[in-house]
Amino acid sequence: MGINDIPDDNTGQAIKRWAGEGSDLAKPMKIDFLVDVADDVMGARVSSDPVLADFNVSVERDDETGRWTCYCTKTMVPDYRAIVGIEAVLTAVAKRHGAGYEGFGSFGNAVP
Repeated sequence: MGINDIPDDNTGQAIKRWAGEGSDLAKPMKIDFLVDVADDVMGARVSSDPVLADFNVSVERDDETGRWTCYCTKTMVPDYRAIVGIEAVLTAVAKRHGAGYEGFGSFGNAVP
């Protein structure tokens, strides 16, 4: 799928933004998928879900806002279909544990 073939939804716009910032969409990058959790207990439940075995998972509290987030990180080629698939899986995992899927982000793989 070429850059012009990527849909112009929020997921596609993020991928296009990475390309516009100099990232190579044919090479892997670390992508953080975020699940909003109520507290560290819920975060532990989400992070121990077997579906997340292929992710590097951490639960962190934002000191400024007090909000808890379960970061599900994967190093992968930023393929639109793969990211949409992961979003669907994480939405289901979050729902199963009473949490909410929030989105994803990356610093890309551009060499400064």
